[in-house]
Amino acid sequence: MARQGRRGLPILLLLLADNGTVVARRKASDAAHDVVPRDGTLCRLTLRDILCKTAPQVHRLRFALPTVASGEPACCGGAGAGIVHVMIRAPAVFNQSERIAPYSASLDGDGSFSIVVKIYPGEPPAYAAVSAHLGSLPVGEYAHVPSIRAQDWRRDAARVGMLCFGVGLVECLHPAEALLAAGAQVRIINAARRRSDLILLPRLRALLSSHPASLSVLHRLSRPEGGRGAEAGGGDGAGEA
Repeated sequence: MARQGRRGLPILLLLLADNGTVVARRKASDAAHDVVPRDGTLCRLTLRDILCKTAPQVHRLRFALPTVASGEPACCGGAGAGIVHVMIRAPAVFNQSERIAPYSASLDGDGSFSIVVKIYPGEPPAYAAVSAHLGSLPVGEYAHVPSIRAQDWRRDAARVGMLCFGVGLVECLHPAEALLAAGAQVRIINAARRRSDLILLPRLRALLSSHPASLSVLHRLSRPEGGRGAEAGGGDGAGEA
């Protein structure tokens, strides 16, 4: 759903859901409550890439889909790919069984998907942290993914503003790429604490290089080095992203 901002610029606020399921055959709302992994809901971690080394760290994780996965979630009335979310459940410990969290994901087209996770160190019993479990999961081990589903989004906007916080940039990039390819004007405000906390800059630079006239990126920093609260992402071109 988009809201008209100043000068008629739509601000992307909410994505409309059109749910499907890849790994789980039942409704995502039912599958998410499975504590014991069912057949076809275990995904093997194949790659860990640390995007941000300052605490809390940000990791990009790639998982292999099980062989029984049925493909991309049904979405969007055939108009295109939706924004994919995966539900990941950590093992129950200290009588805490509801260790489950959703993450935005990208289907990589080779039987795998990737997520970007901010790793918070708290573990049970103090915290029911799924991110801490993912942060310590060895490559080659399996995560319990009860469901994978997709959300639809507005594809007919000619001018779109996106406000992205931290790892929330992941969810903005797929719509931004599709809208730019369709000729839309896209403005991204990318918020983070420090410059060192900014992630996926190579992907933003590639977008700026491909769409210099229709994309602008402003990095807004709440704790900037040197006291500057904002940095232009366009500037002298893609190198400033």
